[in-house]
Amino acid sequence: MSRNFWIGTVVALLLAAAGTYVFFSRMTNDTSGETAAAPQTLPAAQPEPAPAPPAAEEHHPVSEPQAPGLPALPDSDSAVHEALAGVFGAATLKTLLLPQNIVRNLVATINSLDDSAPVAARLRPLAHVPGSPVVDGEGDALTLSPKNSARYTPYVDAMRQAGGRRAGQVYLRLYPLFQSAYEEMGFKGRYFNDRLVQIIDHLLATPKVLAPIQLLRPKVLYEFEDSDLEARSWGQKLLIRMGSENEAVVKAWLREVRATVVAQPPPKE
Repeated sequence: MSRNFWIGTVVALLLAAAGTYVFFSRMTNDTSGETAAAPQTLPAAQPEPAPAPPAAEEHHPVSEPQAPGLPALPDSDSAVHEALAGVFGAATLKTLLLPQNIVRNLVATINSLDDSAPVAARLRPLAHVPGSPVVDGEGDALTLSPKNSARYTPYVDAMRQAGGRRAGQVYLRLYPLFQSAYEEMGFKGRYFNDRLVQIIDHLLATPKVLAPIQLLRPKVLYEFEDSDLEARSWGQKLLIRMGSENEAVVKAWLREVRATVVAQPPPKE
């Protein structure tokens, strides 16, 4: 885990959701219908049951009108920054948010959160988390220090200040920009809001890990000693690295976000 690996990408994810109304539509197959009881005489022959249809894909369309007069994606930084400042505060954004290619970098980062490796540094929308990982012990007896969670305090505080619903209102109003950036990445015909919900569900599925968390340092970077943890996506490892209290705040925030951008409750842990 590199010293800048764990940027507040959740906050990136964070900056993308909550507010106006969104309608969730799910394609379903009607499998209802009861068979009447057979008479006491010879029962009628029953046809072989049809194979179960595949699970329907979930879609989360943004069906409410967005903010009128949105600029084109290449010219959107100023408008997006202003909209986000109304939620997170100008001072917070000045400290945490990088002002160039905001929507493009948000989309690229969000889209990568279920990958094994983090998105390239040039595509990250937020400033690096300061300092290096705080570790207790030495040699082969390394654990992640409880003090490490303090490095993420500014990002978590920004989430608390904004609230998932308010941040999502901005996301929904600016949604055409997010969709344009997603299509620009090569996802023509795909819907970014579907991908956002998929990523949120992936992060909500992050396991709760009790301290102390054992670490290894085979070379320069730290790794989780537990092979299951080390094999997880960088988004889930980020949540684990932030500490259990911060993780709880982030998950609660993400649930608010999800509830805003779809009309279906998030999955239970």
